[in-house]
Amino acid sequence: MGSFENEKKQALNKKDKSRKQSVDEKIKDLLKIINANQNYYTTSSCAGRILLITLGKKKQNTKWIFTSHNKIRFIEISDYLKKLPKEKVYFRQEAFILHVACRSLDDAQRLLDAVRSVRRKGILSSRGKIVVEIIGSPHFEAIIAKNGKLLIGEGYLKHLIEEANLRLVENWKKIKGLERQFTNL
Repeated sequence: MGSFENEKKQALNKKDKSRKQSVDEKIKDLLKIINANQNYYTTSSCAGRILLITLGKKKQNTKWIFTSHNKIRFIEISDYLKKLPKEKVYFRQEAFILHVACRSLDDAQRLLDAVRSVRRKGILSSRGKIVVEIIGSPHFEAIIAKNGKLLIGEGYLKHLIEEANLRLVENWKKIKGLERQFTNL
């Protein structure tokens, strides 16, 4: 078995290191399609999420107050708003993200050509591996609290939730579209 095959086998048998410790349901079918192809395997993924976070200067200093990989309602975050930290709190909706290791640079280029409908994509190099990063486009963040107090009213926060839910659904539709594109690789 060659080096790429060994790396693929190891990567696909590794324990999930994400905070959630499992693959998002909305992206599982896409991962199966990619990982069934002999020239590709996934190294990380997220189907998109909604967060309440504080941002540290370094990633490890970021505090996650609330997270969901599904649509949410105001009631789900209302308790978190009663005990806000002193740091700035951001409401964030993140797009899907996918990292795909490729056997060769030609395979990476074929992958980029196949996902041309996605605006944010590119080739990365990591420890001698060729990895394509694919990021969905519907996402946003807004500061909602500072010094332990909300800066916005409940009505506007409900609007942010509604918009985040709409953008998550857009992400999930794009993931379904990618399933069709990957099937043709």
